[in-house]
Amino acid sequence: MVREVRRGEMPLSVQTVPDVEHGVTAVTVLAEDHPGLLPQIAGALAISGASIVEARIFTLSSGYALDVFTVQDGEGGSFDQSGKIARFVTTLQNAIDDDLDLSTQLDQVRGPESKRRSNFDVIPRVIIDNNASEQFTVVEINGLDQPGFLFRITKALTDLSLQISSARISTYG
Repeated sequence: MVREVRRGEMPLSVQTVPDVEHGVTAVTVLAEDHPGLLPQIAGALAISGASIVEARIFTLSSGYALDVFTVQDGEGGSFDQSGKIARFVTTLQNAIDDDLDLSTQLDQVRGPESKRRSNFDVIPRVIIDNNASEQFTVVEINGLDQPGFLFRITKALTDLSLQISSARISTYG
């Protein structure tokens, strides 16, 4: 996977590992890093019907990004149906190639209304901390989860010319 991407034989590599027992799928993406890669991945996942449960985002010193997402389908099950994974890979490749406007596509996506989501009263909050790290500004964002939430946040940060070097994303409820 790593060698093929580095040699330019593949622009990106996507591997999936379903965990049926826990109702999730691990989606690992390796690609040459560039501004906007994280929103492209998050947007492609949302358009493909994935709900991001957790993510770990890493920018490697080699200039590549290694991103691991734990996702579910819209009904809270493992996101391992062959059509959805294939759609995600195609959507991501089109987004990277600038052949797809993710914002427009995402506006057309409506996720299922979650009964669990209506039980939460989440007040949006943004905390910016320049003292938590010697190298980076730490930004913590809280909000009510919805389809495309991570895409919209990361796209806004990218549009401000901010670089996301590392991220930990979790959803609750």
